[in-house]
Amino acid sequence: SEAATRYAVSAAGAEFLSIRDLLCVDDSCPAFASGMPIMRDQLHITKQFSRAIAPILRARLALSE
Repeated sequence: SEAATRYAVSAAGAEFLSIRDLLCVDDSCPAFASGMPIMRDQLHITKQFSRAIAPILRARLALSE
């Protein structure tokens, strides 16, 4: 669960950065965004999607420092 992951990350002295808002809209998590596959399997995003969201993640990481 996300709560368990957040706890483990915190216990390790790290910071949790959720990307759920980039994957899902109104609790619906589509398989494709703008014709691009999002998930490679149940746990991993595709290379294409990771490249597409990289600028957003860079900005979030910069803000969390």
